[in-house]
Amino acid sequence: MYRDLLAGHKVSQAMSTHSAAVPADLTIQALVDDHIFGRGQRCFLVKRGSDTVGLMTLQRIREVPRSEWATMSVAEAMLPWTSRNA
Repeated sequence: MYRDLLAGHKVSQAMSTHSAAVPADLTIQALVDDHIFGRGQRCFLVKRGSDTVGLMTLQRIREVPRSEWATMSVAEAMLPWTSRNA
């Protein structure tokens, strides 16, 4: 079924090339409420000013206890950019 739908198409035609950016000081709760529930996004570049400092994913959010979402910033839970390039 899916094979017929995808036949003749490139992966790049089905994937999103836009990654949303969020500020490093945004709380996890605000990220979930405004960007995940509100817009359906699943992966985010984390910015401090004009610098990209990390990556925030749904998996990282799942690793943070729900009781900490209102006070923990995205920067505290993100995958730091330096570790992704190491």
